[in-house]
Amino acid sequence: GFGSSPEPFAPDTWHKAQLVQSGGKIRGAIDGKILLEINDSSRNNSGCILNFGHIGLRCMVHSAMVFRNLKVYTDKLPFTEQPLQ
Repeated sequence: GFGSSPEPFAPDTWHKAQLVQSGGKIRGAIDGKILLEINDSSRNNSGCILNFGHIGLRCMVHSAMVFRNLKVYTDKLPFTEQPLQ
């Protein structure tokens, strides 16, 4: 989310982050607001598009992150609040 929102995120507050991959389309939202929407292309990037494997979560230098209720879904997404569309 760094640099992706016109307004900074409130510190010391829980935020809901969502990432959805559908084929080569990847969308990301924080607190229900879509901030990232890209199309990954196996022709323009470095390999085929995968729908399996590992995920990585990264915290930048001089910052801290805490995760709670981390869930990974591989089929029907149970979004009930402002789903990514």
